[in-house]
Amino acid sequence: MVATILYGAIGILLTLAGYFVFDKIVGLDLKRELVEDQNTAIGIMLAGVFIGCSIVVAAVMLS
Repeated sequence: MVATILYGAIGILLTLAGYFVFDKIVGLDLKRELVEDQNTAIGIMLAGVFIGCSIVVAAVMLS
């Protein structure tokens, strides 16, 4: 049980780290694009980023 919680927390932190790296690379103000401009395309793109990062983190944790 403890290992599951620990790995889950590490996975969430690594996924968020991937988001922040992506945010720096893209150079857009993603928060403004999502909240103020309500840009659906940015939301879909970020969903793909989160899913991609999560798949990579899960693969690393399982190996």
